[in-house]
Amino acid sequence: MHILEMLAVSSPARDSTPMPIGCQYDFAAGIWKSEHGAILALDPAFEQQTKKMDLETGEDQKGQ
Repeated sequence: MHILEMLAVSSPARDSTPMPIGCQYDFAAGIWKSEHGAILALDPAFEQQTKKMDLETGEDQKGQ
């Protein structure tokens, strides 16, 4: 077994992407908006997340 495989920490794969509750995706603008129309990424009420929902594993989680 390769040393990277021995030292790697695995994380469970998600079956679905968690969506922000009470928000809608504006397809024309390409951004999430809160129910009040505020841009979700700039709303301090929501925890900041990456747009790709990356896990801190060093691997890109796009499309999962």
